[in-house]
Amino acid sequence: MHQIKKPIISTMKMDIKKKYKRMIVGTTENMIPFYVLNGFTKYHHTVKNFFVDNYDEEVWDGLKIMINNEHDFYNEIKNWDFSYINYIKENFTRWDMYEILRNNSNSESRVLDLGTGGGEKVLKYFPEVKEIIATDFSEEMIKTANENLKNSDKNNITFRQMDNLNMNTPDNYFDIVVARHTCIDAEQIYKALKTNGLLILRGVDKLDCWELKRLFGKGQAYKDSKPISLIDYENILDAGFKDVELVPIHIREYYKTKNDLLALLLKTPILADFSETQDNKNLEKEEIDLNKLDEYIKRNSSEKGILLIRRYYGITARK
Repeated sequence: MHQIKKPIISTMKMDIKKKYKRMIVGTTENMIPFYVLNGFTKYHHTVKNFFVDNYDEEVWDGLKIMINNEHDFYNEIKNWDFSYINYIKENFTRWDMYEILRNNSNSESRVLDLGTGGGEKVLKYFPEVKEIIATDFSEEMIKTANENLKNSDKNNITFRQMDNLNMNTPDNYFDIVVARHTCIDAEQIYKALKTNGLLILRGVDKLDCWELKRLFGKGQAYKDSKPISLIDYENILDAGFKDVELVPIHIREYYKTKNDLLALLLKTPILADFSETQDNKNLEKEEIDLNKLDEYIKRNSSEKGILLIRRYYGITARK
C-alpha cells in the first residue's frame, strides 16, 4: 500500500525545480485530483491496465492522512481555490451575501471577514470600502492570502491569523462582520460591531450532500444531533442581536466528470467525520471508497453532469 502525503510531494517538487523545468508523475486515475490539488497540471495521457499488466500483486493508490485537529486539517488545504474543478450550479434561493454586503456598505465602512481562507472571496467579491481586516486561524491559509494580495491592486485589505473563538479585534469598531463557512462566537462579534452594525453569516448545514453522506455513513455534521444553522441562530439571538433572520439556501451542483467530483471531496470535509458542535480531534483526511462513489454517480448522473445537492444557510443580524 502506497501512502502518499503532501509533504512528500512538496519536497519532491522543490528538489526537482532546482534541476529541471517540469516534473512528470505516474499514478492511477483516482489520484489525479490529488496531484491537481498539489499544483500539477492536467494529465497528458493514460496507459490502460498499466498496473494490471506489469504487477503480479494488487497495487492500491490512495490518500489517508491523520490530522491531529481541525486547525491542522485546514493547514493541509492552504486555500479555497476551486477554479480547476469543472461544475455548474443552479441556485434556488434568492440570498447572496456579497449583494447584501454591497447594499449595506460604503466608502467609509470598516469590514471584518472571518474565515477568509486564502482571501479568494475577499479579493474578488468584496466592495471598495475604507478598511477590510480578513482573518483565518490557519497560518497556511493566511500565507496564501498574502501571496494572493501581492498579485492584486488592493491596498485596503489586511490579512492576519486569528482564532474566531478568541478574537483580538477592537470593540465597537466594525460596521460589518462577514463570517463564511466558519465557526463563530456571537458575543465576541457583537462586541466588535458598532451600534447598528451588521452581521452576515453563511454556513454549510447538516443536510448538505445528505444522500452522499448516507451512502458513505459519515460526513460533515453527519452525527450531530442539532444542525449548526439552528445553533448559530440561537447563539446570535442570545448575544443580543436584533432583526435576526435565518434563510435556508438550496443549490444544485453538477460536476462534469468523476474526477471533478473527487477533487471536491478531497478538498473539503464533506465526507470527513467532522462535527460542527464538538472539538474535532484526530480528523482523518478521507480515503474515498471508489465503489461507493461509483454507485452514487450511477444514481445521480444526467446530461447536466453528476448531481450534488447542497444545503447552506444564511443569517443576517443587527447590533
